Amino acid sequence: MPLNSALTIPMPGTEKAIALHYLGRYEEALLTYDNALELNPDAFVVWFNKGIALTDLGRDKEALQAYDKALELNPDDSDTWHRKGIALDKLGKNGVDLLRF
Repeated sequence: MPLNSALTIPMPGTEKAIALHYLGRYEEALLTYDNALELNPDAFVVWFNKGIALTDLGRDKEALQAYDKALELNPDDSDTWHRKGIALDKLGKNGVDLLRF
């Protein structure tokens, strides 16, 4: 699954995570994203990408938490809102829940 083009922005520790993610090695990518977040907990792109990896693993509740953190850092990012909507839909949230987010 292609990742957001924002992933091309170099940030220490993220290149490996992105490569692992593209290879479908999501668990390893998650560990690398977590390491990057230890260095910079306010890294919007890392939270966003972590959400995608969690979604790809079917861990949608955790993905929502990552997307929420990403939106806390960058509330106007339409890609994150879109991904959050997908995660809510996968969790079976109804239309009212989707409108609330």
